[in-house]
Amino acid sequence: MQSGQLLVGPGCPQDVLSFITTAALPGTKVEVAHSAIERLDESRSVYVQEAGKRRVYGYCTGLGEIYDKQGVCGPEWERTVLAEHAAQTGKPAPPGVVRAFLAVRLLQLSRGAAPVRGIVAERIAEALSLGVIPVIPLYGSVGASGDLAPSAHAFQCIFYGLGEAYYEGHRLPCSEALRQAGLEPLMLEPGEALALINNTAWSTAIAGLSLWLLERVLWESIGAAVDSLGLARCQGEHYSPDVAKLRPGRGIASVLEALSRAGCTGSRLQDPYSLRCIPMVYGAVLEGLSHARDLIAREACSPTENPAVVDGKVLHWCGFHSIQASLASDYARILASHVANIVERRIAQLFRPEITGLPPFMARPGSSVGAMIAHYTAASITALLRQYSSPAGIHSIPTSGLQEDIVPQSPNAAILLARTTVLLARLVAIERAVARYAREEHGQAVGVLVEEEYERLRGDPEVGYLLSQLEQL
Repeated sequence: MQSGQLLVGPGCPQDVLSFITTAALPGTKVEVAHSAIERLDESRSVYVQEAGKRRVYGYCTGLGEIYDKQGVCGPEWERTVLAEHAAQTGKPAPPGVVRAFLAVRLLQLSRGAAPVRGIVAERIAEALSLGVIPVIPLYGSVGASGDLAPSAHAFQCIFYGLGEAYYEGHRLPCSEALRQAGLEPLMLEPGEALALINNTAWSTAIAGLSLWLLERVLWESIGAAVDSLGLARCQGEHYSPDVAKLRPGRGIASVLEALSRAGCTGSRLQDPYSLRCIPMVYGAVLEGLSHARDLIAREACSPTENPAVVDGKVLHWCGFHSIQASLASDYARILASHVANIVERRIAQLFRPEITGLPPFMARPGSSVGAMIAHYTAASITALLRQYSSPAGIHSIPTSGLQEDIVPQSPNAAILLARTTVLLARLVAIERAVARYAREEHGQAVGVLVEEEYERLRGDPEVGYLLSQLEQL
């Protein structure tokens, strides 16, 4: 597992999901480019000047439905904003997810539209690089007005020392974590607390980590399909390069290249769909995941604060509404469910003697059920993945009275995507285990093989680390 050194700004990283994944790794250092710091300082100056001429939302004002309330300008008001918004509940998010969130927030801030001082972004980068990782409970954001609550938990810790943090393997008060890391509390100036928590970084980070891992699980599944096809005595005509001529697309072409290693020897005229249609299903999923990746990359590299500073003026807008992260997460879960469907059916086909030439359920002499129960487990996981594929983003529940009357529920969508990815990895391990069981004449019970195959998948350091983090969501 390779941690690294990341520079934030002025441009968007070439591979945003890899950036997010690297940031999640323990020990990764993050630095904010000087040009990004300068742009933030310029925006802050414009914002302060504008607040001296007219009322600006968040500059010592109440928030949400009570935006007409006037607060007392100063660091204590900003502290109050963070403390009152830090209202999430539930088990804490794993540290890697929090690290990814902080990195995405820095990416968004580096666009230079946020009305915060450059030193504010530098402090977030310092905390991340030094390993001061705020404890953020998992549940509470609806993804509108930004991911307010998780952000408040993070930034009340980093700037005021409130709440708890992970530091050098221990969970301790934030104030103590900052002290041990050599960081003094940094008081925020008017409007900075709102600017920090108005973001979509929480939803985007969870979705980004999940998509990065889902792509790798998908290719692992294609590899498992190659093993299964040979065992199923597949009809090679179904996987001819000519298929790509009839159905153009980068996804199908990539899958066909992988399937060329299947070693098909079958003579059936036509294989069942779960075998024959592998290029179509996986090809479409690959292209769909590419679209989801684009949505998340765009969200990670866009300003989200309200108000924002653009072309020397302050703009009140709705950039914090995280529908892109919500749609990407919902879409990716549907794609994963299609993969689960075809994997479960392939496992079932492997237990048919007319497909493999093996005994029913691969039951050896003296066996009670052979590998039959592996399919039960696969059926259970597939059913759960179908439940997870129901869109979360459409379940809007108005908040803040009638002011925030449509919300995209992007954190829920992203958390479900993380769980989906982990379950799909286990389903792929089952297919690998069944094929292995068929080939190992005097092998172990199939349940043992399933766990071994899942652990083999975790053997890749980055994949293993992300699985360990997303398993906690």
